Amino acid sequence: MATEFELILEDFEAELVAIEGMINSLSATGSVSPARARIAGANAATLLLAATFEEFVRQEVKAAFVARAATASGMKDFPPKIAGVVWRRSLERLSRESLGSGLIDHSQKMTAAAMAIADMKVWAQRS
Repeated sequence: MATEFELILEDFEAELVAIEGMINSLSATGSVSPARARIAGANAATLLLAATFEEFVRQEVKAAFVARAATASGMKDFPPKIAGVVWRRSLERLSRESLGSGLIDHSQKMTAAAMAIADMKVWAQRS
């Protein structure tokens, strides 16, 4: 059975074959001059290759971290700076989540309700 790293590499190689096919098809068409087609194909291929390689590296690093995390016995198995990064990213992700009303207990809910009622009364008096 192939490892996750091998599967990611196979996907990357398939993308490279697709990019090569795109370049070959652009230079084979007769509607555009061959020189312009090669230049456009090379530019497009460069951009696609850069984006594909970046995604390949991102997936490989993520897979390596997941593999290391699976075998780790605790935080001591990771570099010292990783804990801060993990906490920061987790808190950023958590801050974007909707957690209901955001109010914790009954008194907070009552305070929020009282503020809403007060706002409605102020706006009713102004109109």
